[in-house]
Amino acid sequence: MSRLLAALTTTLMACASALPGSALAAKKTYFRVGNAADAAAATTAGTVLMGGSTDVDAAFEWLCDRATGGDFLVVRATGTDAYNPYVQALCPGFNSVATLIISSAKAANVPAVRETIANAEVVWIAADARGVGKVVGTDSAYFIEAPGAPEVCSPGLPLTYRNVAVRRVGAGESFNVADWRGNAGTTYTVTAEAGVLSSSQPGGQRLLGVRG
Repeated sequence: MSRLLAALTTTLMACASALPGSALAAKKTYFRVGNAADAAAATTAGTVLMGGSTDVDAAFEWLCDRATGGDFLVVRATGTDAYNPYVQALCPGFNSVATLIISSAKAANVPAVRETIANAEVVWIAADARGVGKVVGTDSAYFIEAPGAPEVCSPGLPLTYRNVAVRRVGAGESFNVADWRGNAGTTYTVTAEAGVLSSSQPGGQRLLGVRG
């Protein structure tokens, strides 16, 4: 089945862990309710971005309407299978609802993990309940906090958006979205002024056609 739907919370976190099968069951990293066998269901593409408050029932129902009869997968780095009964109650027409807990980069690269994600019609990436996450791999993650709405954001006009706070967090470092603090990383600001993008980092200005 094609994975056409992706639902993201605001936190950018590490993925990882083993999957269906005896090893997975023993570690309690994969929890599934509904039918054990995957179903093939028609899908309509859609994306939900959610965060900063409690879960919104209507958002989950909106996703489920785009893949009725399919398989709903919750992916998270920590936590429990608490989403399973919640989603199942909101989406009774689904073939199954499952939670996959991926706790390390090594586990994220297990072939069964990729297969499980690929077989789901809806994938929901859940943040750590505390808002804390660790960057895995070799690249950096960027956390951006915008101070209100842009001064100019209209079709065909150069974008003007001043003093957007950015924290670059490198591999192995952590960040807390709840209070916007990290244990390391680099903090700077970015400004788009009439189509010119600049940052407070040394040498951080270049011409860019940024339009609304």
